Amino acid sequence: MEWAIFTWFPEHGAEKIHGDDIDLLANGVQGRIVKVLGKDENWVIINFHTDAIRVEESSLIETPEPKFKLGDFVKTTPPRTEKNGVVSLVSWHYTKKKPYYLLTTNSIESHSRYLEHELAQA
Repeated sequence: MEWAIFTWFPEHGAEKIHGDDIDLLANGVQGRIVKVLGKDENWVIINFHTDAIRVEESSLIETPEPKFKLGDFVKTTPPRTEKNGVVSLVSWHYTKKKPYYLLTTNSIESHSRYLEHELAQA
């Protein structure tokens, strides 16, 4: 598994997240697409924002590699309003069953969600 959809909330149980990493998740996370970095004993190590955290494999669902990654410079494509930005979040759209992206432009995170066909490399 190289990429996964990661979902965890406190009610799922603190034992599913390594004790040294649980503070990074605060109130939980839903549908975040993460890169799997490897395994460490009973844990799967994933890239979460800028941190590597350890989670139980049961918190992950394997998914294909997303077209765009965190930190990629992208531009929107018509008919979306023209915008350049940096991918700041990659999450799973459960209804459409595909990744969606949030962008940061001029240090402001967009509230609009973009699908792959609405973006191109900048």
